[in-house]
Amino acid sequence: MNQPERSITLEEWESTRLLAREIEVVTGCDIEVAVARLGQLVRCSPAWGGAVELVASGKVGEISIGGLHVRVRPHLPAGDLVRLFAWVRGARLDVLDEMLGVHGQADVTFIEALAVGLVVKGERLLLRDPDRAYWRREERLALLRGRPVFEKMGAAPLALGVPCRYMEGTRDTPPNRLVAFGLDAATRVLRRQGAWIGRARAVAQVFLDLAPGARMPSRSDYIATRERLSQRSEPYREALWLSEWLVLGGGPLSSAGAGGTAGWSLDMAALFEAAVTQALRKEVESLGLRAVAQKQDRRAITTADGAEYCRVIPDIEVLRGEQVIAVVDAKYKAYCLADDDGSPSLRIANGDLYQLAFYGSRGPGPVMLAIVSPQEGEAPSLDQRFRTIHVAGQPLRLIGVDLGALAGERHSIWSQIEGASPPAPTA
Repeated sequence: MNQPERSITLEEWESTRLLAREIEVVTGCDIEVAVARLGQLVRCSPAWGGAVELVASGKVGEISIGGLHVRVRPHLPAGDLVRLFAWVRGARLDVLDEMLGVHGQADVTFIEALAVGLVVKGERLLLRDPDRAYWRREERLALLRGRPVFEKMGAAPLALGVPCRYMEGTRDTPPNRLVAFGLDAATRVLRRQGAWIGRARAVAQVFLDLAPGARMPSRSDYIATRERLSQRSEPYREALWLSEWLVLGGGPLSSAGAGGTAGWSLDMAALFEAAVTQALRKEVESLGLRAVAQKQDRRAITTADGAEYCRVIPDIEVLRGEQVIAVVDAKYKAYCLADDDGSPSLRIANGDLYQLAFYGSRGPGPVMLAIVSPQEGEAPSLDQRFRTIHVAGQPLRLIGVDLGALAGERHSIWSQIEGASPPAPTA
């Protein structure tokens, strides 16, 4: 009997409900197991009437469990999301810019864009002379190859062959092996992309023939291979990044199941925090300031005898010299989403306000406080009354950032924070 199929597509921050019994039938496993696996992409919680609520909260991607297929689509177009991810990971991927510029952004998912980029890069590598290595070999041959080894001439009868020393070339090199394995993963990712699957299979087979020693790589394999790239093999760098992300994920990108066969997820909260940190650090450094991320404060909360009770870790502190002048918290929440009248669709959670108030109380003087959240360009604008609020007498600025503009360094965060600077103390 064929297993029933069910497909669900959610936008970020959307939710839906399924009966627990239906989940068991469609996935073919117990509800506890199904919920644990779905939890790699969506938040699951019990609901009335024997239902389970699936909430798209902080992650985008796809996951398949038996006949149940869940997809969470990002608000950001796939092309912008790929560029932002590559920028945060410190990789320059010109091939993706070219590909996404030609083929648009709506027809591929994030992970499919990475796979298409690797296919295109693989085709271009084959148009060049693919990577090769040379090994020094020594053996007895019927015909002379390379140079004869004169000192071994009399060691055995010539009927056994002439002792030869020569260099032998091979294409079965680490760069070709890693690209081959990545392309093999790309063929699975692109199985629904009819325009690309044939090209993916063809170029993957060529690389697998070149490098029959390809095996499941580790993170250290990719790192070591990138470090050893020569001037001749430098064109492989982009392909190695793409292969690593497809096979092993990286940073906020994770695979579900072996090699991502059951799906993938991108932690948007982690990506957003990394992007804000990187953008703010570059911006304030040009002004002679410093931005420090995830600095642990062991003296903020102590026991009666002064020992550490627990650690406090602000997202980002901005310093002038050694003095903290601002504390910035990156929150991937819809705090900048407004209703038609300009009021917030989602107010800042009490816990987030208390957190910033506590951070602000740690300094000897006034400290600027800011929460940075994503903002959609075409959404209703949040009224200015709600962009600056006062917490324990200190102004807290709510900053909306366009994620697509961050990677292109076209968005200023610090100038908006300074707009909420507290007045200088009077003498």
